[in-house]
Amino acid sequence: MKIIVNETQYNKLLKEERGFSKSSEDWARVITDEVMKTLFDIDGEDVITMGRLHQKYGNEDFYQTLPIESILVTININRVEGEDGGADGAYVPKWSHLEDDVVKNKNVVEDVEFDIVMNLPKSADKENSGEVVSDHLFQIFSHELLHVNEWYNRDLENPAEMTDCMGLYIDGDIHGNAVEKLAYMIYTQLSFEMNAFIHQAGTMLRMRDIRSYDEFIKELHSLVIWDFVEAMLEFNSEEVLKEIGGLGDKDKELLNNIKICYYSTKNEDGEITINPKSVGYSTERFLDDMSKRFKVRGTAMKRKLHKMATDVIKEGDRINEQLENITITGEKVSDFDIELDGQLIRRWSKNNKEHVERVQKMLISLGYDIGSYGSNGDGVDGKYGKYTEKGVKEFQEDMMPEDPNQWDGVMGPITYNHLKDGVEEKAEDEGVTTDYLVGNTGDDVIDTPNDVIDIDGEMITSISDDINVKKGQLFQAGSISLVWEKILNDLDDKLDSAGIKYKVTAGNDNFHKGKNSRHNIGCAVDWAVRPTSSVNRFNKKYAVRVYDIMDKLTTTYRDEYDFSWIDEYNHMTKGASGAHIHMSISREFCGVSNSGKENTRSHTLPKDAIV
Repeated sequence: MKIIVNETQYNKLLKEERGFSKSSEDWARVITDEVMKTLFDIDGEDVITMGRLHQKYGNEDFYQTLPIESILVTININRVEGEDGGADGAYVPKWSHLEDDVVKNKNVVEDVEFDIVMNLPKSADKENSGEVVSDHLFQIFSHELLHVNEWYNRDLENPAEMTDCMGLYIDGDIHGNAVEKLAYMIYTQLSFEMNAFIHQAGTMLRMRDIRSYDEFIKELHSLVIWDFVEAMLEFNSEEVLKEIGGLGDKDKELLNNIKICYYSTKNEDGEITINPKSVGYSTERFLDDMSKRFKVRGTAMKRKLHKMATDVIKEGDRINEQLENITITGEKVSDFDIELDGQLIRRWSKNNKEHVERVQKMLISLGYDIGSYGSNGDGVDGKYGKYTEKGVKEFQEDMMPEDPNQWDGVMGPITYNHLKDGVEEKAEDEGVTTDYLVGNTGDDVIDTPNDVIDIDGEMITSISDDINVKKGQLFQAGSISLVWEKILNDLDDKLDSAGIKYKVTAGNDNFHKGKNSRHNIGCAVDWAVRPTSSVNRFNKKYAVRVYDIMDKLTTTYRDEYDFSWIDEYNHMTKGASGAHIHMSISREFCGVSNSGKENTRSHTLPKDAIV
């Protein structure tokens, strides 16, 4: 597959998919430079303080993005024999908080604290070892500053995400015994930690003069993060169970605490609530759940690391042109991968039937309607007809809204790269393989979306009377998450204030029963404007108000419940019974083993909406 990535596309990937933060890197360089001034003079413990930082960096872009006013670095230096040294560090969130800067009319971060422990060979000095030590510190600070950046940009009062179960996980050791290794792997696969580790990997690789894809792979595999990836992909629950059997009572107690914490939930006040049923879960069950989870997350991390090739392979300051003819997402692993080899799949051309079928199945998996041709009546017939072309155009418009020149209905390398990324992301979110999504339901299924087990989430079968619900639709086939009580009441208030009449048209209802959908586990709810509106009427009369309301709901509930929504007036998914707004929450609130975010569409206001 030939992949071409322009600067705009690359920058978007850099920001949105890989968890990179330029401000974190700039701050890391500032702190590293300050620490390096005195590091080789420290014997034992010392504290480096940096205050009134706005005076020095207030006009810098990284300060504007992440305004840190004071920093404290506690350093412990141990002089050791031999030539091998090392460093470890962590962000200490206990004292970090926001202060209102009246002069600048913005919040600034006070008391960002780091603990650094470093083993330095007795022979090490600044002249001969300074560059190596500086690189290590820079990697540590750039990683840890992502945590600061995360909670600051989520408008939290303090870094609450660093508490609770995190303490159990972060004390693990990837090179330790089975329990220690398991704890650290759980820590590594957390969404934000994945981004932080990938960011760190990118930082390390970009400092190296990598000029070919083979060099990139060699250097990538030398990183510690690659050990994490391999450990997750190679995780064998049966082997781990055998090893655990030989450990002492202390380790087994730690394992039990990790298990209970993993299945617990956090309420709106940040307090941990233990699921009483999880206390009785067997170690075998827990390890099987972890095996499935690690498979999905390890695959996702591997894919994201391979995508960095376009960033770190250099030819001067430009992306090396040799990348155009390699598959940067990694090795072929299944029938999901096809080689376009620079060719274009288009209407009125002689196309590879298998390639067309694969593209058709991928479009369907992402909710695009490509007609009813084919033996299954779903549009999959291996022919690149007008409906397939229409589906491709709609996908191009959704994925590349800034570039109308790409909306040509032709499946080329750029479009296919976006399509493949979309399916891979959805597979990761839903806990299945890519082949499962596109129609191959064999032994490659990692974890089915509807694998309901009794863990997180309270379920209900009734709701407030003032919610406008189409008769029987919310609970027709089963219960829904208690979370919807709060969200639907908020929605009702906002719609009433906006003067919009509505009906909740679907929840856990018979229409969705048995389908691969969050509806049939109680994690999705649909509503529609009443009386029923066409797309044209919706866009001209309701779109602006509805989009504003849904954006507010997203801001309120996105972080807490993984709330997301889809405008199915303008982007109706395959099999939908009518135009509506689709809402969903994380599966963990509906008693399902894996959480993961739902694949959503761009929420750009329709072009014909009347403001």
